[in-house]
Amino acid sequence: FFAQRKTEAGEMIHDQLVEQALSPSDLQDPMMLKEKMRTLCRSVCADPLKALDDEYAGPVMVTGQPVAELLGRIFFASRDALSASDALPDPRGYREQDPAATMDSKFGKLIMSDILSVAVKSRMRIHHGTPLLGSFLIDREGVVPADELLLVENGILKGLINDRSLLKPGETATGHASGPGVVEVSVSRGMDLAALKQQLVAEAKRQGLDYAMIVHGNTSDFSAGTTLTKISVKDGTEELVRGGPLQPVNLKDLKNVLGATSTSRAFNLSTGDQQGNSYIVPDALILKDAEIARPEIRLMKDEHYVPHPFRQ
Repeated sequence: FFAQRKTEAGEMIHDQLVEQALSPSDLQDPMMLKEKMRTLCRSVCADPLKALDDEYAGPVMVTGQPVAELLGRIFFASRDALSASDALPDPRGYREQDPAATMDSKFGKLIMSDILSVAVKSRMRIHHGTPLLGSFLIDREGVVPADELLLVENGILKGLINDRSLLKPGETATGHASGPGVVEVSVSRGMDLAALKQQLVAEAKRQGLDYAMIVHGNTSDFSAGTTLTKISVKDGTEELVRGGPLQPVNLKDLKNVLGATSTSRAFNLSTGDQQGNSYIVPDALILKDAEIARPEIRLMKDEHYVPHPFRQ
């Protein structure tokens, strides 16, 4: 469900509601969906939030679905993806030109914060009542995945997902030609949300900032903007504002995760024309150093080149 309106100033405000299920019978009750649509429409019709005055650089807490979107992009849609590469080695022997060597050299090494572990559980069907739509029993190449494949343990790289394109000695097909399916990110030394927020403010104060930021949604949509909570370091007051997207975060930035919640949630994310994946991730985590751009506000004003024939 998509809702959009144009303000008097000419700014386009939009948002969407996405509900996914394996079959129509698994969708929520129609009355509940109707109420969600009404809530969405009220949000779009309300006055837009105040825009962030300037770019922000400092500690950022990411919460909710943006956590799954952020980690999903890093783990499986980046140069440092946790998957074996199908790229053939350079025939001239220049190893540094071989993209397949990117993660091979990092086995047994710390690649992210030691509080994080990552496992692929492609056959897992449900998590705390949430159906995992990425789950599968056999991949598109006919390989059955294990119940659990450990990729990262306490920040150390232990394994990669792979299809049947085996290019190096020792590689095996893990049953993930269709993607990871279900990914679980677990946290050691997790804390509750209140304690995590205190840690966020303390880090902002240590960096000499006037405020810290919490990201709630739309981490990469320039046109929609990012919903943020701006927390004052001085008195702890909070203000909802609009910012631009969270600037790209890569694998090495995860070494500076300051903390994460001990509680987790599951999110089903669509990946275009490919099978979607399900991510079980902490409710929130803190990036020590991240950047948020100013919102890109576009104004679309009506221009009349020819008078309307039926209007005076």
